[in-house]
Amino acid sequence: MERRTVDGVTFLVAEEMERRGFLVAYSERIGGVSEPPFDTLNLGYATGDQPQRVRENRERLARALGHSMFAVAKQGHGSNLVLVGEKRAGAGFAGPPSPLGEADALAVSRPALPVAVLVADCVPLALASPGQELLVAVHAGWRGMAAGVVGRALQTFGRRDV
Repeated sequence: MERRTVDGVTFLVAEEMERRGFLVAYSERIGGVSEPPFDTLNLGYATGDQPQRVRENRERLARALGHSMFAVAKQGHGSNLVLVGEKRAGAGFAGPPSPLGEADALAVSRPALPVAVLVADCVPLALASPGQELLVAVHAGWRGMAAGVVGRALQTFGRRDV
């Protein structure tokens, strides 16, 4: 289902995930401050867009989703997974370099703790276990798939230390 906020940010929500207690949203490119060729809601610092515009876009998206920030790692097209805790939640928000390190999967065991993966031609996956209150956001490109990022994400479920 598409949702649009007051400032024009639009995103799609996975309704079944939301019914199970997880807000899984896929942003569109509408409602940001970036100018062509990055218009408008560019979230990537590595694109060549002005960093202050990318930061404003990230802040707009976070607000649209009801948060003040979200955690995002430096994605390396591999199979690294980071367990995101409350103390690290805002670590990757402001921009590079990310204190979360390099990771293509972020696992969070607190549903209210927002995490994000960025994609262009890769696939964003959201895997969740309501009983475990665990969500794993995966950036799945062909290199990461070949390196086993999805299998690594699935191994997180059932662990007691998450």
